[in-house]
Amino acid sequence: MASFNTYLYIAFVALGLYFLATKEPSWDSISFLGIALAFDPFDQHQAWGQRPLWQRGILLIHLILVLGLVAMMLFSTLG
Repeated sequence: MASFNTYLYIAFVALGLYFLATKEPSWDSISFLGIALAFDPFDQHQAWGQRPLWQRGILLIHLILVLGLVAMMLFSTLG
């Protein structure tokens, strides 16, 4: 059975993607996607190095996406 964190992770990712799809990238979508990372959907008792590669890959790609959106928002407001 999935943990409560898994449901929260999915909900925050879904809200972030919804805001990302309905309007241009905004701080709302970035916030929801960033907060989703706080709710690790996998086994939190397992050390990072012992997790399967696909789990680490999902979380790293998610983090890179959020950081890329933050950089895009920062550079678009500077220009």
